[in-house]
Amino acid sequence: MSSTDLSGTATTPAGWYPDPNHPGTVRWWDGTRWTEHTSQAVASAVASPQLPAMDPTLPVYNIWIWLTIAIQWLPLIALPVWLPQYLDDVTAAAGDPLSSSAANAGMSPGVLVATAFGFFCSALGIVFAYLDSRTLVRAGMVRPFHWAWSFLNGYGVYIIGRSVVARRRAGRGLAPMVVWICLEAALILATVVFTFALVIAVSQTIADIAPPLN
Repeated sequence: MSSTDLSGTATTPAGWYPDPNHPGTVRWWDGTRWTEHTSQAVASAVASPQLPAMDPTLPVYNIWIWLTIAIQWLPLIALPVWLPQYLDDVTAAAGDPLSSSAANAGMSPGVLVATAFGFFCSALGIVFAYLDSRTLVRAGMVRPFHWAWSFLNGYGVYIIGRSVVARRRAGRGLAPMVVWICLEAALILATVVFTFALVIAVSQTIADIAPPLN
């Protein structure tokens, strides 16, 4: 729909419009000229309220979404504090189930502090997700993915949903999801390796203290 400026010249408001040279594609008109930003046209058989077009040049990335991802890894800095004591307790429990170390396995001060630090980082991540959502709204995004989803699955649901919605609104914004998936895959691999090494260590301890067979 065209409007008229003060000079009396008809103008077309900024928005996504069908690209005549590429059927099935829409191109962003900034109000004065066509830009290089394009996106696939999405047709829906069910009528729904039309969201205001979002300028593809508006920022879809900000410091808060990257902090939301990074905060998940911050508890790893506590590994040198609690891991040695935890391994000692587990080894003692395997060798002598009645020992005091076995009774307190997993309850050493270092483990408790690391656990509390992990809860603190989780709460901080939720705050970062809220700030990210608010920043997107201020940038001009209508109805971004709600920050409250950050309460689920270590922010994974929020990061994925946020990326998908940003892609639909602005034609880009999948980078946080890709980074998060790669980091999660690395964490899973590291967990498998650590568990395997722990099983071997405990098995070796049991073998060393077991009485020889006659």
